[in-house]
Amino acid sequence: MYLTIYYFALFVLLVSQSAKHIFGGDSSEFSLISKIWGIPHPPGYPAYSFLSNIIARVVPFYTTTWRLSLISSVATVLTSYFIYRLLKELKISLPIALISATLYIFLFPVWTYSIVPEVFALNNFLIILTTYLVFNIGTTKNIYLLYLISFLIGLQISHHHIFVLFIPGWIYLSSKNKLSKILKTLSKKQILVLIIAFFAGLLFYLYPPVVSSLGTVSDWENAKTFEGFFRLITRTMYGSFKAYSTSSPDILNQLFNIFSFFVFVFQDFRILGVIFILFGVYFLKKTNTVFLKFITISLLLHLLFFFYTNFFLTYSFTIGMFERFFISSYLLLIFLLSFGIEGAFTHIKKIIKNLSTKKQIIKIGGYFIYCIAIIYVCIVALQNYRTIKYIKDLTVFETYGKNLLNTAPQNALIQIGRDNSYFPAAYMYFAEKLRPDIKFIFLTILLKPHYQEQLKKQYPSLVLTNKLNKSPSSMIDFLNQNNQYGIFFETQVATDSWRPYGLLWKYYKNSEEMKKDEKNLLAQNKRLWNTVYTIPKLNKELKNILHLEDVQEQYITAYLNYSRLLTATNNIEEAEKVVRSIYYDYKNDMLTKTIFMNILVIQKKCSEAKTLLYDFSIKKVSTSIDLIDAYKNYFSVCDNKSPLLKTLEKQYVLLKKN
Repeated sequence: MYLTIYYFALFVLLVSQSAKHIFGGDSSEFSLISKIWGIPHPPGYPAYSFLSNIIARVVPFYTTTWRLSLISSVATVLTSYFIYRLLKELKISLPIALISATLYIFLFPVWTYSIVPEVFALNNFLIILTTYLVFNIGTTKNIYLLYLISFLIGLQISHHHIFVLFIPGWIYLSSKNKLSKILKTLSKKQILVLIIAFFAGLLFYLYPPVVSSLGTVSDWENAKTFEGFFRLITRTMYGSFKAYSTSSPDILNQLFNIFSFFVFVFQDFRILGVIFILFGVYFLKKTNTVFLKFITISLLLHLLFFFYTNFFLTYSFTIGMFERFFISSYLLLIFLLSFGIEGAFTHIKKIIKNLSTKKQIIKIGGYFIYCIAIIYVCIVALQNYRTIKYIKDLTVFETYGKNLLNTAPQNALIQIGRDNSYFPAAYMYFAEKLRPDIKFIFLTILLKPHYQEQLKKQYPSLVLTNKLNKSPSSMIDFLNQNNQYGIFFETQVATDSWRPYGLLWKYYKNSEEMKKDEKNLLAQNKRLWNTVYTIPKLNKELKNILHLEDVQEQYITAYLNYSRLLTATNNIEEAEKVVRSIYYDYKNDMLTKTIFMNILVIQKKCSEAKTLLYDFSIKKVSTSIDLIDAYKNYFSVCDNKSPLLKTLEKQYVLLKKN
């Protein structure tokens, strides 16, 4: 009874903090597909997609995002409960089992993805439930548990493929609890039921081809065809288990991925948690080597996964994507931490017992460990709450989606490509019906015939030829043929005939057209940056939300592009105001500093420009021709007697030649 009340209270806590507005990463896409019966990016997540559409329609109150967050909250609370149950099965004392299971909820990435629409919370619930059943099947010998395990395996294939990292561990665990003997005793009828249960879990794979046949606007691979369905579920366009399609082997970066995982572990569990984890390995080795080997196998496979996926952790966005995959490995670390606390508890009791025979003193020693563990959980929860509390009312991603769509003029063709840009913009366009006048395309799948057919139905006036391919000339033809109302892309493609237009780039057929539109271009940029956009300001806590930091970086990058436009059109004073604002209010990295210095040098404000050279180093700029050019210009104008000028000129010539 008390346990039920406790977990209900935890559920209420999560729900009270659930996001009301769309979130970053893939979360915005899940909010979208739940409103339009859509198919998300490969592998399609059919089980989650179906469930999210049902929940979005059955729950009668609050926003769509909040409704979908219920799935994450319920799954996380159930995961915590089964962690507790399994720890009890492993002979961990009730207080320590409950403390450890509670800590799981309050770990930063777990808590974050418990209150937004995402697949990882449900994935962890299915994993812990399967682990719990596999652990118990040998002792209970209940055939119905075996049927449930079979169903869960099928369901996990339908949900998220990362569960495969646990399969070798489950096989090892089941080999030690006499599951093979149970399998040998099965009748033909029982084997048939086992197979049916497995395929029942796979039934969710009917979702993609069905909704694809119904003509959903979110269909990356044309899932109604066998080829498209196969490409969807195998993530062919990304490279299956690769982070993204452009990922290429890089041993140093792959090793850095593994190192980064341990950095995150240290950051999320804190030093005390890491100590408990290390002590847990030692204590578990002495008490339950079978379960230790299960955890070791599963953790090693996670490290191999991080090595293989090869995330390039140079941007907030990729670090944010990388962080989500820690959640299943944290599930394993919680067990080590729990055994560490239990081991510390046992060890201290032994020490006190040797020093005193008084039962009260021994009890006090045990309570001391409990208090330390509870205080540790409270510290983790309170520190993470400083960031988590902002998610509930966070509107930055929604505003960003609106701003991207509202950048373009009436009837324009607009393309958004990045995840943190496309998903919020797509949600606002398709789900909230914002800016129905514009033609909204997704360049990533533009060359796919099924998507071109879809675009022809949506936008009959859009010109799409059979000759459209990856070549620059083909793309330029596409741009020229559809330039009647203006073309605005998030990234420049095929040619350099683009100029900054707020958060986007505007395409021009030629330099004459560009020159003719110069005044209008400057006026529109000024209007957007002065009256439409507000660059989000992030405090220390908000910067922990990496997707949020990524959105801020996109605003800043676009604002810097505007400063370059102002500089190129001899509006130097305006350019200085823009860069000065960025440098002092938002970001003072090497790029911003260099642009700022350049503008000051153009105006011969050498004394202020010199203050930006305080950490100047040839080594820092020697590999970038743009940086060398900037510093060469400074020394040419402001300090032409410096011996560094000749060094920079030589390096500039060398790099330009190469």
